Amino acid sequence: MYGEVVEEHPIDFWTGKPVEGLFIVLTDFLKDIDNIKNASSVKVRINSPGGDLEAGVAIYNRLKAMKNVTTIVDGIAASAASLIFQAGDTRQIYQNSQVMVHSASMFLFDYYNLEDLQEAEKQLAAANDQVIGTYVERTGRERVKVKHMVEDTTWMTGQEIIDEGFADELIQAKVPMAMSADKRFVISNGLRIDSRVFGKILPSIKETADAGTDPAKSKKEVKRMTLDELKKEEPDLVKSIEDAAKATVDTETIAAQARDAERQRIRDIESIEATIADKDLVNAAKFGDKPMDAKELAFTAMQKQAQIGNQILTDMKADADDSGAKNVEPEPVDGIVAGKDDKAQKEAKDKADIEAAAKALGFGKETK
Repeated sequence: MYGEVVEEHPIDFWTGKPVEGLFIVLTDFLKDIDNIKNASSVKVRINSPGGDLEAGVAIYNRLKAMKNVTTIVDGIAASAASLIFQAGDTRQIYQNSQVMVHSASMFLFDYYNLEDLQEAEKQLAAANDQVIGTYVERTGRERVKVKHMVEDTTWMTGQEIIDEGFADELIQAKVPMAMSADKRFVISNGLRIDSRVFGKILPSIKETADAGTDPAKSKKEVKRMTLDELKKEEPDLVKSIEDAAKATVDTETIAAQARDAERQRIRDIESIEATIADKDLVNAAKFGDKPMDAKELAFTAMQKQAQIGNQILTDMKADADDSGAKNVEPEPVDGIVAGKDDKAQKEAKDKADIEAAAKALGFGKETK
């Protein structure tokens, strides 16, 4: 197991091809281990700066479940690789092998609120508990001591690794180990490792001017070119860079326009929502599965209001029909017969009343 611990083989952003180099790939490991699942013993040689914690935990668990596993540090077992190293029933190291344990870390790139950061803190705390628990189990050390070692980023070498309980046997030999003069790279038993992944380098690794470099390439003069010269010599490279930059700008512009349009939509709805009684309809227009703009909301609200008005009229008619009022016949009032000419009957009745009153008072027709 030489190289960085990853879940899947990394792909180059520019070319779309697998990145060259050595990697401990979880998906490949799971296929390989199925081929040796019935082996009577397994020997794993490790030279790795670590990498993805969850991939390292998965590899550790699968190795731990096998029989007679021997793990050997051929150079460096740092971070997640130190966890894989602990899976061995027998853990061996060379005199100058390096083992490093440290706290889990997380890459963040975006804007985050307090709740987001608190959630990230919980995830990191859980990851630290995970690795600390494994180290405690395999070393037999007190949890408090192991916790301090992890939090302090602890490097160990040779016999010290055994003394701290992280290994069982010391191999009486040394592996080639050096650091470049600019401290950018560590060469561990032929594996070139970017030193930035460690965070803190063990001082015992010696520096050498040739570490991590090819002598032939190190003497090669660096050729500097203008943009026009670069376009002439590497037109495909320049075009790919320009296309990627343009795509990035276009994507950001589209995202900004979409964000502004959405904000304007919400503002337009809020400008009319006080006139709409149905608040559920307003919320659905803002945040529902089928969002609406202000015009669509107003039209929908008018349709619903018209439906409500029509329903009220329909209900009133139904109530009237149910009351039986259509079947009620009018009663005669003071001699007025229903169905006759009401005005004529009233005039005749008034005339008769006047004549009766005159007769009662002694008035009558004049006689000659």
